[in-house]
Amino acid sequence: MASLKGKRVAVWVDPARAELARRVLAWLDAPASVAGSPARGQSRAVAAALGAEPADDLRRVLVEGEVDVVWVVDAGEFGEPGDASSLSAAHARGVKVVTRESIPGSALDAASSAWGVGGGSVDGPSPAWRPRVSPLIRSGRSYREAGEVLSEIGAVRAVCVEALSSAWNGTLGGLLYDAADVVRALLGEPESVHAAYGPGNAPVASPSVAPGSLRGLEGDLFATLRYADGRVGSMVLSGRGGGWRRRVTVLGERGRVTVSGAGFERHTPEGERADSTRYRGPKDAWGEAVREVGESLARASGSAGLGDSPGGALGALTICQTALLSAKTGQAESPATIRRMIEVG
Repeated sequence: MASLKGKRVAVWVDPARAELARRVLAWLDAPASVAGSPARGQSRAVAAALGAEPADDLRRVLVEGEVDVVWVVDAGEFGEPGDASSLSAAHARGVKVVTRESIPGSALDAASSAWGVGGGSVDGPSPAWRPRVSPLIRSGRSYREAGEVLSEIGAVRAVCVEALSSAWNGTLGGLLYDAADVVRALLGEPESVHAAYGPGNAPVASPSVAPGSLRGLEGDLFATLRYADGRVGSMVLSGRGGGWRRRVTVLGERGRVTVSGAGFERHTPEGERADSTRYRGPKDAWGEAVREVGESLARASGSAGLGDSPGGALGALTICQTALLSAKTGQAESPATIRRMIEVG
């Protein structure tokens, strides 16, 4: 079982997700040492709920807090270019920073000199101090252990990612980055993305227009990704999906592989099940979310955490921002457009 036992953990979380944070840290045997909230005036209440010392300033925790891990469940207003120095200071002190949503929250921000993501190129590395995003499907046990069966189905021709959460365990911004990350890993960057967005029950100003950043993004987003050689991808995402579900279906020339938090299966082109691995664990939404988030948090907080492939951060963010642009225009958009906007194309 994953554990952070003995680690001093600071948590920055919205009250809506404080109970998830409490359960995850209890499962990891690492109760919060310090806790605060981006919600105005809620830091003491969140800290009391987590049994931790209150903190009102995330930047101060990063720069001088006596902690080993800072888990940013909800960033709030944190993530502006000026905040890069706080993250760099935390890294210099050996503090691991793990975030639920990408920081920075857009490709345009990520390409700025302050963040240094990509080093001016989509194919460049991310700086070592960039926070690790968690949970990610690619860092999960089932995806990592499915590598051999994925190789059995040959060249991948289609990928479908379904990721659903509820207000208490996730946000659309986190789900979109996660989905873009795994699609990019399996298929590369698409030629075009056609997306539709709806706010669900989220209180946004205009229900027909998606925001331009992942930060605080709520609601539903469906997208189709097209590739010049005929391959396709799709993302079905909702931060108001009722519970917890993350599943990837991969179609290849020699069959199909389905990966979820519960395990993975491979089927032949004729539909016969050729491989199946199922993990023991809770089947309710709370239990599944706690286990998957906890395992990913522990891995991201350690030396075995999933690092970015070359251009991974900016590449995934480029797909995300292309989807949000498409949702605004109502037309298919190309990642090449975002590349030109950030002058790295």
